[in-house]
Amino acid sequence: DMSVISNPHNFPKEFEFHTLARKPKSLTKLGVYRITRLLWRVISNTDLRFSAPPSQLLRYLGLAVNYDHFLASSHADLLHVHHAEFRQFICQRFIQTKLPLLATVHSATTLIHTAPDWLREIVLRNYRNADWLIAVSSYVKEIIVRNGANPDRITVIPNGVDIIKFRPDNTHNARHQLKLNRHGNIVLFSGNLKTIKGVDVLISAISRSKNSLSNHQLYILGKGPEKTNLINLANDLGVANKVTFVGFIPREQIPLWYQACDVFVMPSSSEGLSLSVLEAMSTGRPVITTTPDFGEHDAIISEETGLLVDYGEIDQLSQALDNIATYPEFASNLGNNARTLAERKFSWEIVGKKTIDVYNKLLTRKAT
Repeated sequence: DMSVISNPHNFPKEFEFHTLARKPKSLTKLGVYRITRLLWRVISNTDLRFSAPPSQLLRYLGLAVNYDHFLASSHADLLHVHHAEFRQFICQRFIQTKLPLLATVHSATTLIHTAPDWLREIVLRNYRNADWLIAVSSYVKEIIVRNGANPDRITVIPNGVDIIKFRPDNTHNARHQLKLNRHGNIVLFSGNLKTIKGVDVLISAISRSKNSLSNHQLYILGKGPEKTNLINLANDLGVANKVTFVGFIPREQIPLWYQACDVFVMPSSSEGLSLSVLEAMSTGRPVITTTPDFGEHDAIISEETGLLVDYGEIDQLSQALDNIATYPEFASNLGNNARTLAERKFSWEIVGKKTIDVYNKLLTRKAT
């Protein structure tokens, strides 16, 4: 959720990381003084008091008490937070931390989809006030720059993937372990079942497949509010026998599912840089995902490391699925190229080094 970096003088290569525990401390440990001080800050600061609805402010206040305790006990030199819409807001506006603050922006969904005005204002203000921003893709960077962030204080560093854990392996063995049919073209989706993810488009594309050789079998990993609607859609389109809702899968089983599939599909309307896409690429699977609204995709080079289709274009997606199933050598080349790119660009070692460079840059600025 939130990390602080402790670092003595001369900026040595090793950093000490402290990560905030998810479980709140006891009220006794947090202290009445800390709670009272933060509550008074909200009451006495008009700008802060009207920055969000009362119920949301109370939630923020509860989190702020725990964060404040964490920061006070960590003796940090730098603070790295994720998701500006509340963690950065709490640290900079509620707690008013003096630490250099780095925020990672994983998605610009708040800015490109309908969101309450108060939330958009919080996010926009946070992007302007962070000491530095990490954007997980060029697409995300472009959106936040268009909304007022300083491009000179943004570094693009992609999500990282464990290339050892997510590695190519025997597809038939993986299917055997998961007790899946060894035949047919297994199509995989993994993610939250929300409207933005476009799973309805994927189910519709399965129903429009015109290639009898494809024999698509779609497995959907994850849960979410759209599950019932998606089940009904599969029934209405007559493909319920081709769509399996697996539900929640323990993290340690996810690599096996990638290894078992023939193609991974992420048909969402927008993504910062999907971790699932990177994991599938690292496993050597061909990937189909949506073309960004502008710019190039940072991971998928069309027909080289995967396939890109326009969001919501059912026939495009259906044709892409059929191409994967019909031309196995083409699909294999996509998967091999994807694995190579994952090793070269998205391994945790590479991503970690880039992140450490940003830490050093901020700490150097602090020292001067």
